[in-house]
Amino acid sequence: MGTMSGAGRSPQFLRCPSCLRRFELPGEHYPGLLQQCTSCGSTFRLHEALPWHEDQPQETNPASAGIAQLLDNPADSPDALPQPNATGQTYYSENVNAIWAMIALGGIALVAVSYMFFPFMDGPAFLIYYVVAGLGLLAGVQLLRFSVSGQDSFNVAGLVFFLLIGAARYIYGLNHDMHKWGYMTNIMFIGSMLFLVSMSSTNRRGDGGGRSGFFAAGNCTSCSSCSSCGGGCGGGCGGGCGGCG
Repeated sequence: MGTMSGAGRSPQFLRCPSCLRRFELPGEHYPGLLQQCTSCGSTFRLHEALPWHEDQPQETNPASAGIAQLLDNPADSPDALPQPNATGQTYYSENVNAIWAMIALGGIALVAVSYMFFPFMDGPAFLIYYVVAGLGLLAGVQLLRFSVSGQDSFNVAGLVFFLLIGAARYIYGLNHDMHKWGYMTNIMFIGSMLFLVSMSSTNRRGDGGGRSGFFAAGNCTSCSSCSSCGGGCGGGCGGGCGGCG
Protein backbone atom coordinates (compact mmCIF):
# COMPACT_ATOMS: atom_id res chain seq x y z
CA MET A 1 0.00 0.00 0.00
CA GLY A 2 1.46 3.32 -1.03
CA THR A 3 1.54 6.67 0.74
CA MET A 4 -1.92 7.99 1.63
CA SER A 5 -3.07 11.44 2.55
CA GLY A 6 -5.47 12.24 5.35
CA ALA A 7 -6.50 15.66 3.98
CA GLY A 8 -10.26 16.24 4.11
CA ARG A 9 -10.90 13.17 6.25
CA SER A 10 -11.99 12.88 9.86
CA PRO A 11 -9.24 11.73 12.23
CA GLN A 12 -8.55 8.03 12.29
CA PHE A 13 -7.14 6.35 15.37
CA LEU A 14 -5.08 3.28 16.20
CA ARG A 15 -3.70 1.89 19.44
CA CYS A 16 -0.18 1.18 20.64
CA PRO A 17 0.31 -2.63 20.60
CA SER A 18 2.13 -2.48 23.96
CA CYS A 19 0.23 -0.07 26.24
CA LEU A 20 -2.95 0.31 24.13
CA ARG A 21 -2.57 4.12 24.08
CA ARG A 22 -4.72 5.66 21.37
CA PHE A 23 -3.00 7.79 18.74
CA GLU A 24 -4.13 9.59 15.63
CA LEU A 25 -3.20 8.08 12.28
CA PRO A 26 -0.61 10.37 10.60
CA GLY A 27 -1.80 12.39 7.64
CA GLU A 28 0.77 10.72 5.38
CA HIS A 29 1.40 7.11 6.22
CA TYR A 30 2.05 3.61 4.92
CA PRO A 31 2.13 0.22 6.66
CA GLY A 32 5.87 0.21 7.38
CA LEU A 33 5.99 3.68 8.96
CA LEU A 34 8.10 3.47 12.11
CA GLN A 35 6.43 4.83 15.25
CA GLN A 36 7.33 5.22 18.91
CA CYS A 37 4.77 5.52 21.68
CA THR A 38 5.58 8.45 23.98
CA SER A 39 3.60 6.81 26.74
CA CYS A 40 5.41 3.46 27.07
CA GLY A 41 8.38 4.07 24.74
CA SER A 42 7.78 0.99 22.59
CA THR A 43 8.73 1.11 18.91
CA PHE A 44 6.61 -0.50 16.22
CA ARG A 45 5.65 -0.32 12.56
CA LEU A 46 2.33 1.25 11.69
CA HIS A 47 0.89 -2.02 10.40
CA GLU A 48 1.56 -3.56 13.83
CA ALA A 49 -0.71 -1.07 15.61
CA LEU A 50 -4.03 -2.32 17.00
CA PRO A 51 -7.41 -1.07 15.77
CA TRP A 52 -9.38 1.44 17.82
CA HIS A 53 -13.17 1.63 17.95
CA GLU A 54 -15.30 4.62 18.85
CA ASP A 55 -17.05 2.76 21.65
CA GLN A 56 -13.75 2.38 23.49
CA PRO A 57 -12.95 4.88 26.25
CA GLN A 58 -10.98 7.96 25.24
CA GLU A 59 -7.94 9.30 27.04
CA THR A 60 -7.98 12.68 28.72
CA ASN A 61 -4.87 13.85 26.89
CA PRO A 62 -4.97 14.43 23.14
CA ALA A 63 -4.29 11.22 21.27
CA SER A 64 -2.08 12.92 18.70
CA ALA A 65 0.50 13.63 21.40
CA GLY A 66 0.85 9.95 22.21
CA ILE A 67 2.97 8.96 19.23
CA ALA A 68 6.24 10.07 17.68
CA GLN A 69 7.32 9.35 14.13
CA LEU A 70 10.88 8.13 13.86
CA LEU A 71 11.28 8.75 10.13
CA ASP A 72 12.63 12.03 8.81
CA ASN A 73 10.30 11.84 5.82
CA PRO A 74 7.07 9.85 6.34
CA ALA A 75 6.50 9.80 2.58
CA ASP A 76 9.58 7.65 1.94
CA SER A 77 8.88 4.41 0.14
CA PRO A 78 8.83 1.20 2.23
CA ASP A 79 12.02 0.12 0.47
CA ALA A 80 13.80 3.08 2.06
CA LEU A 81 12.71 2.24 5.61
CA PRO A 82 15.49 2.01 8.19
CA GLN A 83 16.75 -1.54 8.44
CA PRO A 84 17.25 -3.35 11.75
CA ASN A 85 20.36 -2.41 13.63
CA ALA A 86 23.44 -4.06 12.11
CA THR A 87 24.80 -4.88 15.55
CA GLY A 88 21.57 -6.66 16.41
CA GLN A 89 21.67 -8.61 13.16
CA THR A 90 25.25 -9.66 13.82
CA TYR A 91 24.41 -10.74 17.36
CA TYR A 92 21.40 -12.73 16.15
CA SER A 93 23.45 -14.43 13.44
CA GLU A 94 26.22 -15.32 15.87
CA ASN A 95 23.65 -16.61 18.34
CA VAL A 96 22.06 -18.90 15.76
CA ASN A 97 25.47 -20.13 14.59
CA ALA A 98 26.41 -20.95 18.17
CA ILE A 99 23.17 -22.90 18.62
CA TRP A 100 23.81 -24.87 15.44
CA ALA A 101 27.32 -25.69 16.62
CA MET A 102 25.88 -26.86 19.94
CA ILE A 103 23.28 -29.01 18.15
CA ALA A 104 25.92 -30.60 15.90
CA LEU A 105 28.33 -31.38 18.74
CA GLY A 106 25.59 -32.57 21.07
CA GLY A 107 23.98 -34.77 18.42
CA ILE A 108 27.27 -36.39 17.39
CA ALA A 109 28.15 -36.97 21.05
CA LEU A 110 24.73 -38.56 21.68
CA VAL A 111 25.11 -40.97 18.76
CA ALA A 112 28.67 -41.86 19.76
CA VAL A 113 27.79 -42.46 23.42
CA SER A 114 24.76 -44.51 22.38
CA TYR A 115 26.95 -46.71 20.21
CA MET A 116 29.39 -47.22 23.09
CA PHE A 117 26.58 -48.49 25.33
CA PHE A 118 25.04 -50.84 22.74
CA PRO A 119 26.97 -53.89 24.06
CA PHE A 120 25.37 -53.39 27.48
CA MET A 121 21.77 -53.13 26.22
CA ASP A 122 19.63 -56.03 25.14
CA GLY A 123 16.59 -55.56 22.93
CA PRO A 124 14.03 -54.30 25.50
CA ALA A 125 16.60 -52.08 27.22
CA PHE A 126 17.58 -50.46 23.94
CA LEU A 127 13.96 -49.81 22.98
CA ILE A 128 13.36 -47.99 26.26
CA TYR A 129 16.56 -46.02 25.78
CA TYR A 130 15.62 -45.18 22.19
CA VAL A 131 12.22 -43.85 23.23
CA VAL A 132 13.73 -41.71 26.01
CA ALA A 133 16.44 -40.38 23.67
CA GLY A 134 13.85 -39.59 20.99
CA LEU A 135 11.59 -37.72 23.39
CA GLY A 136 14.59 -35.83 24.76
CA LEU A 137 15.61 -34.75 21.27
CA LEU A 138 12.06 -33.76 20.42
CA ALA A 139 11.66 -31.67 23.56
CA GLY A 140 15.05 -30.06 23.04
CA VAL A 141 14.42 -28.94 19.48
CA GLN A 142 11.00 -27.56 20.44
CA LEU A 143 12.60 -25.39 23.11
CA LEU A 144 15.13 -24.15 20.58
CA ARG A 145 12.40 -23.47 18.00
CA PHE A 146 10.40 -21.32 20.37
CA SER A 147 13.44 -19.44 21.68
CA VAL A 148 15.05 -18.69 18.30
CA SER A 149 12.35 -17.46 15.89
CA GLY A 150 10.67 -20.85 15.55
CA GLN A 151 13.20 -22.27 13.10
CA ASP A 152 11.79 -25.54 11.78
CA SER A 153 15.26 -26.60 10.65
CA PHE A 154 15.98 -27.50 14.29
CA ASN A 155 13.35 -30.25 13.97
CA VAL A 156 15.14 -31.62 10.93
CA ALA A 157 18.43 -31.74 12.86
CA GLY A 158 16.77 -33.55 15.76
CA LEU A 159 15.17 -36.04 13.37
CA VAL A 160 18.51 -36.73 11.69
CA PHE A 161 20.23 -37.57 14.99
CA PHE A 162 17.25 -39.64 16.10
CA LEU A 163 17.46 -41.75 12.95
CA LEU A 164 21.25 -41.97 13.22
CA ILE A 165 20.90 -43.70 16.60
CA GLY A 166 18.60 -46.28 15.01
CA ALA A 167 20.92 -46.70 12.03
CA ALA A 168 23.92 -47.14 14.33
CA ARG A 169 22.02 -49.82 16.27
CA TYR A 170 21.20 -51.59 13.03
CA ILE A 171 24.84 -51.56 11.89
CA TYR A 172 25.93 -52.79 15.30
CA GLY A 173 23.34 -55.57 15.13
CA LEU A 174 24.47 -56.74 11.70
CA ASN A 175 28.01 -57.05 13.02
CA HIS A 176 26.79 -59.08 16.01
CA ASP A 177 24.34 -61.43 14.27
CA MET A 178 21.23 -59.64 15.53
CA HIS A 179 17.81 -59.70 13.87
CA LYS A 180 14.11 -58.95 14.46
CA TRP A 181 13.96 -55.19 13.97
CA GLY A 182 10.19 -54.74 13.92
CA TYR A 183 9.76 -52.73 17.12
CA MET A 184 12.72 -50.47 16.44
CA THR A 185 11.45 -49.79 12.92
CA ASN A 186 8.05 -48.83 14.33
CA ILE A 187 9.65 -46.45 16.83
CA MET A 188 11.74 -44.86 14.07
CA PHE A 189 8.63 -44.35 11.93
CA ILE A 190 6.44 -42.94 14.70
CA GLY A 191 9.26 -40.76 15.99
CA SER A 192 9.88 -39.38 12.51
CA MET A 193 6.21 -38.49 12.19
CA LEU A 194 6.31 -36.65 15.52
CA PHE A 195 9.32 -34.59 14.46
CA LEU A 196 7.68 -33.68 11.14
CA VAL A 197 4.23 -32.97 12.59
CA SER A 198 5.69 -30.76 15.31
CA MET A 199 7.11 -28.45 12.64
CA SER A 200 3.60 -27.39 11.65
CA SER A 201 2.07 -27.51 15.12
CA THR A 202 1.24 -24.34 17.02
CA ASN A 203 3.10 -23.22 20.12
CA ARG A 204 0.01 -23.99 22.20
CA ARG A 205 -0.43 -27.58 21.10
CA GLY A 206 3.16 -28.66 20.44
CA ASP A 207 3.46 -32.43 20.01
CA GLY A 208 1.55 -33.63 23.06
CA GLY A 209 -1.04 -35.50 21.03
CA GLY A 210 1.41 -37.99 19.60
CA ARG A 211 3.58 -38.99 22.51
CA SER A 212 1.32 -41.74 23.75
CA GLY A 213 1.87 -43.53 20.46
CA PHE A 214 5.59 -43.05 20.84
CA PHE A 215 5.56 -44.71 24.24
CA ALA A 216 3.26 -47.45 23.04
CA ALA A 217 5.56 -48.29 20.15
CA GLY A 218 8.49 -48.53 22.53
CA ASN A 219 6.75 -50.86 24.98
CA CYS A 220 8.58 -54.13 24.49
CA THR A 221 7.24 -57.22 26.22
CA SER A 222 9.52 -60.09 26.99
CA CYS A 223 9.67 -63.03 24.60
CA SER A 224 7.97 -66.26 25.43
CA SER A 225 11.25 -68.09 25.05
CA CYS A 226 14.80 -67.18 24.29
CA SER A 227 14.81 -69.47 21.31
CA SER A 228 12.12 -67.37 19.63
CA CYS A 229 14.38 -64.33 19.73
CA GLY A 230 17.38 -66.00 18.20
CA GLY A 231 20.53 -67.19 19.90
CA GLY A 232 22.79 -64.66 18.22
CA CYS A 233 21.39 -61.59 19.93
CA GLY A 234 23.62 -61.28 22.92
CA GLY A 235 22.34 -64.27 24.89
CA GLY A 236 19.04 -62.76 26.07
CA CYS A 237 15.46 -62.46 24.95
CA GLY A 238 15.40 -59.73 22.30
CA GLY A 239 19.15 -59.81 22.69
CA GLY A 240 19.76 -56.21 21.66
CA CYS A 241 18.09 -56.63 18.30
CA GLY A 242 15.93 -53.60 18.94
CA GLY A 243 12.67 -55.53 19.13
CA CYS A 244 10.97 -58.66 20.38
CA GLY A 245 8.46 -59.23 17.59
